[in-house]
Amino acid sequence: MPKISIKEARHYVQERKLFETNSGTIISRQYGHLYAVFSYGEYFPMYVYDDVCNQWFGNHDKYLMSNGRYSRTTSKHQSTTQPSVPDDSHIRWASTDYLQSLITAGSYVAQCANRIITKEAA
Repeated sequence: MPKISIKEARHYVQERKLFETNSGTIISRQYGHLYAVFSYGEYFPMYVYDDVCNQWFGNHDKYLMSNGRYSRTTSKHQSTTQPSVPDDSHIRWASTDYLQSLITAGSYVAQCANRIITKEAA
């Protein structure tokens, strides 16, 4: 996996290429049909792309640090790595929990199916 500068990260995200920044603060991972970009480890996904439904999902949350403050660095990572999307498309904004469940499910379709099954079981 190539080590790149933070300035190069948007290009790698746009092309959905695996990378890690030189500092290790931004990383990308491939999970089957999902491509994910994280800030400071795999617990804060910033962007997830599902190539089956050709859709970007973005994290609208701010990262809350243990000292009770929001991370300005993670906010900068989010703006630095935000993918460009065509005019006929858009980024679906969601919470950290939603993006984590998307990754766990393995695809948007599987996540939707899980939500339906959970509702029916209730």
